[in-house]
Amino acid sequence: LSLDPLLPSPPPDQTTEYVYGVEPSDGSRLHSLDLLRRIKYPDRTTGEPSGNATDQEAFTYNALTQRISQTDQNGNVHAFGFDVLGRPVGGKWKRGRTTFSH
Repeated sequence: LSLDPLLPSPPPDQTTEYVYGVEPSDGSRLHSLDLLRRIKYPDRTTGEPSGNATDQEAFTYNALTQRISQTDQNGNVHAFGFDVLGRPVGGKWKRGRTTFSH
């Protein structure tokens, strides 16, 4: 009598895609191919970069290339503020209809 163990199949390879290139139509205040626009995390079933907003983060920038917003996988928008010298002065994030400041 021989017993062969039942092993689960390995998960698929997973790929995270980093998309570069921002422009005003995406919410940024400049055109640049050097700035990160979006991170597409792996789809849970295929392992390929997901097209669903719940598996992505998006970023926008001001004319000084400072990140002014980040939208996370839950749709929360994190906004970042700067003074006239480009120094961070706080920020806000929005969950649904509620806005929080820090």
